[in-house]
Amino acid sequence: MSETGDKPVIQTKPSANGAATVPAALDLQLRVTDAEVIAELIRHDEGPDRDDFAHAALRLGVLALRQASGFVDAEVLRTEGVRLLGDVEVLLTDQLSKTTGVVTEFAKKYLDPTDGQLVQRLDRLVRDGGDIEQVLTRHLDGETSTITIALKKHIGPDSPLIRMLSPDASDGLVAAIGESVDSAIAGHRAKILTEFSLDRPDSALCRLLKQITDRNGELRDDLREDVEKLKSEFSLDVEDSALSRLLRTINDAHQSVTREFSLDDKDSALSRMLRLIEATKTSVQSALTLDDEQSPLSILRRELLEVIQDGASKNAEFQKEIRTAVDTLIGRREESARGTAHGLDFEAKVGQVVADACARLCDAFEETGSMSGAISRCKVGDFVVTLGADSAAPNARVVVEAKEDKSYSVTSALAELDTARRNRDASVGIFVFSQKTAPAGIDCLSRHGDNVLVVWDSNDPTTDAFLHGAIMVARALAVKIHTDDASVGADLAEMDKAINAIAKDAEALDEIMTWANTVRSSGEKIHDKAERIRKRLGKQLETLREHLEALRS
Repeated sequence: MSETGDKPVIQTKPSANGAATVPAALDLQLRVTDAEVIAELIRHDEGPDRDDFAHAALRLGVLALRQASGFVDAEVLRTEGVRLLGDVEVLLTDQLSKTTGVVTEFAKKYLDPTDGQLVQRLDRLVRDGGDIEQVLTRHLDGETSTITIALKKHIGPDSPLIRMLSPDASDGLVAAIGESVDSAIAGHRAKILTEFSLDRPDSALCRLLKQITDRNGELRDDLREDVEKLKSEFSLDVEDSALSRLLRTINDAHQSVTREFSLDDKDSALSRMLRLIEATKTSVQSALTLDDEQSPLSILRRELLEVIQDGASKNAEFQKEIRTAVDTLIGRREESARGTAHGLDFEAKVGQVVADACARLCDAFEETGSMSGAISRCKVGDFVVTLGADSAAPNARVVVEAKEDKSYSVTSALAELDTARRNRDASVGIFVFSQKTAPAGIDCLSRHGDNVLVVWDSNDPTTDAFLHGAIMVARALAVKIHTDDASVGADLAEMDKAINAIAKDAEALDEIMTWANTVRSSGEKIHDKAERIRKRLGKQLETLREHLEALRS
């Protein structure tokens, strides 16, 4: 497409050497074929709007080509560099704020002493009447505990097993075996006596005698011998008789049964059963004792102590870091206070910061607080900054007034700056309030026409950025005042935007300091809470140890 139209008349100045001048206007007709340029041009309405945009784009291109050819304005580069650094600082501060918020929220969620999940869970576990105490009490404490009831039920004095094994119990196992053996012996004895009784004609002995009597008398002697032999077999006086052998067998059986249920014999069944019960009891006690480092209860105690000690150590390290940082800040403040007491007042400190900034920017710095200026006998204006030859406005002057006085308000400060500018023949003024005496509600950095107000704390190095920002804004204002071309120097809207960004950063910095103080306070609370939990846990472990000793005894 082609762009034509009336071109605005651009007022120009003679060249630096006073020779030929460029014309005030130049008619130019272009045919644009670049797709990106066409797409950008058609976004503007045809007519003055599109012409103005095309003029601005052409001017930017020409300036860029001039700079690429070697015509570089050092001041513009510095200004743009400062602006870029400001943008980067805003992005970094925003990211830092987000990251700090996420970390704070995470720490608050788990470590907040009021409603943190970890603190609540540990408190529920180890507090008086907590989960651990309830479980241990329910299973180990008192006559109603689970283990006591179970032991009483199975091996207690009233348990079926003890009653069954008791030799004194009439319905026990020993009594039942004795009764069975006695009954069997009595039955056999009665039966044997019945079979060998002569009072019963149907007894075996009577039948035998009857048969023998009926036999031939020849057999009487043999019968007598047989009877004697038979009597000897059933005589207790004969050691090898059948009856003696039977009685010995019965006695051996009785002794074997008695021996198996005797506590005097270590190998008896009852002794082995009692040893098994004692081993089971010992195993239970060893598992629930703190004397053995490998017992489950000892392992549980060590793990709990490790968790508590780890939390306490991390909390102590965190507190140490916070205290170190706080001590460093306090030390800086005390050192600064001692320095002030020896003669370095607020005005001198401001002058030192301004002088350092001028040295970096290749500007001239002059202390004028003790000298009269353009106004007769007037010494208003503490310092004067003269822009260097490399700046866009060489020899432009900026006056700096520093006060640590509660009587100054914004209005009186601006009035004094007007006087200082006239007295020091300066185009821009900077008034530095002390943080201690600044009016309430004043912004840390603000612009009022050609004057800049800034609040600075000599004991806080983080506020140096505000003072450096005020110097950069004042230099930009001086460049704008000393150049008639509106395109050269800092744009007022951009400067106001930068000043507002600095003010927001100052608020963010205050929030960060508040968060730091909150973290320090929370760390102390966490330490105190952990110490109380450790004491309660020690008390619960001591109570558990007493109950285990009682159970063991």
